[in-house]
Amino acid sequence: AADSPFVLSWQGPAQARPGEKLSVTLNAQAQQPLNSLGLLVSFDSSVLKAVDVVEGGFFKQGNTQSSLNKTIDQAGGQILLDISGSGPEGAGGTGGLITLVFEAIAASPKTQIAVGRLAPVGLDGEPLTAAPPVPHVIEVAP
Repeated sequence: AADSPFVLSWQGPAQARPGEKLSVTLNAQAQQPLNSLGLLVSFDSSVLKAVDVVEGGFFKQGNTQSSLNKTIDQAGGQILLDISGSGPEGAGGTGGLITLVFEAIAASPKTQIAVGRLAPVGLDGEPLTAAPPVPHVIEVAP
């Protein structure tokens, strides 16, 4: 995936305890400018409760305006996100895309936060190739 024009990676804790809040950041590395990005993040709603989604600095580079539309479906264990920037150069380089804030609600030896659908769009409106990152695994210790 090193030759992909758009690469995502997770950054966050590997362990949590029930009742704790945890933040997991999705970092982006883009070889070519992005205009917008749609993604679907899935999680186990019996183990994690999605609390919030905070936009990172990736689409705000160069003082451009950006917008984040988020829909948290706790029952379905999904977060639907659409992020776009309004700058003429688009967003590129490396930076934090979003930070997901969860509350651990039950113990689990291995729970995953995964990107299920990924739709980066380039400056000309053309879809870019991208592979979802490896799921982020968290142990929620009792």
